[in-house]
Amino acid sequence: MKHSMIAIPVAFMAVIAGVAILFQPQPAQAQRPVVVIPMCTSPVARNQMHVERTFGALAYDDRTATWYTTYGYPSKGKARKGVISHCQDKGGSCRLMLSYSNQCAAVARVIENGAPVPGKDSLNTGSTEAEAGANALRSCEADWGSACATQFVNCSHSGVNVTRWTEWQQHQC
Repeated sequence: MKHSMIAIPVAFMAVIAGVAILFQPQPAQAQRPVVVIPMCTSPVARNQMHVERTFGALAYDDRTATWYTTYGYPSKGKARKGVISHCQDKGGSCRLMLSYSNQCAAVARVIENGAPVPGKDSLNTGSTEAEAGANALRSCEADWGSACATQFVNCSHSGVNVTRWTEWQQHQC
């Protein structure tokens, strides 16, 4: 019986010692350095281009069924004035039909018995000469319900400077 009375206090003391060890302050650990990965901004080449903004306009003389065009003007107002002036210089009395920027415009005319019919015209635009011509043909056929032919295509950006540049992007150094 003597042994069991001693064993209980010894066991109790062992538990208390174990708990004390768990809650003992730990020695300070060395701080780990924070690693920062820098983000850099530098040019990354991408194929981009800049086309100067240019304007064109179309005017029509009802009396003579003649179209007048301008292209390569620096503003819409100048393109409009230019086409009307050109028409008047040729003796016409035109009305402005369309002004546009950095695209192409086309006029298609109805064809009957193999000949163009003055005054039965439709116009449309596109980003290229081919697209503008195709759009004008579709418009003409839809407008007049007849076969049509493209009369002309004019692009506002004919002969202007095209500048290439690189795009700036963020990337990891």
